[in-house]
Amino acid sequence: MLNLMDYNTKIVEGMQIGKIDAFTTIFDEVKNAVKQANYLSLKELLHIEKEYQLLSEHWLKKYEISYNAQSHYEKALAAFFDVKGRFDFDRYMNRKQREIVRFLNIVKRDKQKNNRDIIYEIEQFLQMNYDRDVKLQEIAERFYLSREYISRKFKQEFQENISDYIVKVRMSKAKSLLKNEQLKIYEVANMIGYQDDKYFRKVFKKLEGLTPNEYRQLSV
Repeated sequence: MLNLMDYNTKIVEGMQIGKIDAFTTIFDEVKNAVKQANYLSLKELLHIEKEYQLLSEHWLKKYEISYNAQSHYEKALAAFFDVKGRFDFDRYMNRKQREIVRFLNIVKRDKQKNNRDIIYEIEQFLQMNYDRDVKLQEIAERFYLSREYISRKFKQEFQENISDYIVKVRMSKAKSLLKNEQLKIYEVANMIGYQDDKYFRKVFKKLEGLTPNEYRQLSV
């Protein structure tokens, strides 16, 4: 009897790749097995459909995709019998292939959305930790993503790299702090993560076009 569970390793690999082409070998092997058998009884067809539904439920649960559990396997097969009672296995397999394509597209869409959400979580993390030297490796370990992926996706989302983004946040905080005349320039620098106030003055003027003192004079 044909068992879809025997293809589980290849199915896992196909899911990891995320493309329907990865399932081509599985479809071909199943079709060849059916051709060699030359006949499938209703019991065998029901067995195949049941295994397919069990595999589907497993992957739908894994990716937290809502679904209606199928229990009437006869109804699922009925559409593929012609008026003479012959079962069109090729049409049945084509239908399964379309279902897998739809599933892979949903997974891809949700994965992209989740990854986009993570990039915004990283942004929030940077805004909360702008006053210290946050390394890319620390971010990678915290969010379980590669440094390369974080750098690429962050720049795609915010049109600037992480180091430039942190500087921009620091300067925004500095401008707010400079309005307090009681704070010394070196204290402002320290509060936003710069131990060297001369370097802070240089960066501030480069981005704002004014020295911290000049900005303060115009703001108070």
